[in-house]
Amino acid sequence: AKLSTVFCLLKAVVYSNIGAVKYRLKKVRESMASFEAARASLEDDHEWPIEFHHHSEPHDDNRFPPRAHLLLVVRLNLSRVSLRLNQSDDAEKYCDLISEDSKPHRRNSSLLRTNSSLLQGGGGHRGFRRSNSFSAASSALKTSIAAYEYDIDRRSKWLSSVAEHYIAGLIHEAKGEPSDHKEACHHYNRLLSLARTKLDHRHAYIVALLERRGAVLFEQRKLPCSMLSYLACLKILEHQQSTGSNAFDEADLSRVLYGIARVLHDHEEYHDALHMYQ
Repeated sequence: AKLSTVFCLLKAVVYSNIGAVKYRLKKVRESMASFEAARASLEDDHEWPIEFHHHSEPHDDNRFPPRAHLLLVVRLNLSRVSLRLNQSDDAEKYCDLISEDSKPHRRNSSLLRTNSSLLQGGGGHRGFRRSNSFSAASSALKTSIAAYEYDIDRRSKWLSSVAEHYIAGLIHEAKGEPSDHKEACHHYNRLLSLARTKLDHRHAYIVALLERRGAVLFEQRKLPCSMLSYLACLKILEHQQSTGSNAFDEADLSRVLYGIARVLHDHEEYHDALHMYQ
């Protein structure tokens, strides 16, 4: 059963990775098909071992995260690709599913099942006298499991926040109404505050959020605030370039410079705007 479980997880990981590579290669529709295959594999209970459903038996290969975490990742990727294909309703549907699965009672019940199955072997044979070395090994295993689960839980919470705020912000931004711009800005600010406490201040997520916030503030005609957001974004990009980092490319820099030029243009600072456009 464990081999079958690992095989099912590996199948989903491969589909998901193929989708990620195709997305990076600008093959957006093909990446959608790969992510859909990963989702179908994870959601189809008939593909998974019976023991996995009845006992929530965990696999013992930590190279692959749990099924619930993989499903979260795949749904998040599907929401992003749906937006690229102008399918806002589908993106919103996937975000709702992520939000539902991220509720405390759903997450805690899943953890409870996993913990009970991990520990059920320890007291199954009451006549067995455990040696000190066995106890030490058992304690080390429990500590390792707890650390692994903490890391997975931490990542899951972050990805859920990305769906709740970044993807939701993009959805509102795509709708284009004044009230939607206000909602988008609210979501970007929420995730930006969280990202600054969880990630490095020059992380790619910070850059993306600053750029999107600058664009929304521009649409709201809050030009000084938009400029500040774009300039903060530009500062990070220039730092990354100076260190030789390949986290960002010329297209990222061009979008930010164009955003700054638009603000200057609308602020009637024409000479500076022309310099930025060039």
